[in-house]
Amino acid sequence: MDQLMLAESRRGKLPMRVLSPEERSLLLYLIAKASLPSPDAEWLDQLKIEAIGPGRSSFRILRDAERDYDQLASDLDFLDEDNVHVLASLFVDRHQIPYEVEIWKVDDTPLIRLPMFPVYKAPPSRS
Repeated sequence: MDQLMLAESRRGKLPMRVLSPEERSLLLYLIAKASLPSPDAEWLDQLKIEAIGPGRSSFRILRDAERDYDQLASDLDFLDEDNVHVLASLFVDRHQIPYEVEIWKVDDTPLIRLPMFPVYKAPPSRS
């Protein structure tokens, strides 16, 4: 984590926390869908995130990252409990390391509930 973010988090400006089970399942799903290396359980258990964005459903992984570059690695759409379409997107840095999950509800209302996501299974390849 860069020194400015660390100092701000110590002053209480950035609420650092661990992943919820639902966020963890979403992150693992998006990582697998992007064909990125699967993180080990220890990394996930120690991972700290910062809630960002409207409604604070998106989250940034608190670690050093080259934020001058980002790339959409994978995304997923699902319906919230009110049947409004939601898009979750995983962004990676230039080294293909995840640093942000953006969650956007198309009507810009707060997310009601993030569901648990299954283990990602790649679709069969077409020959």
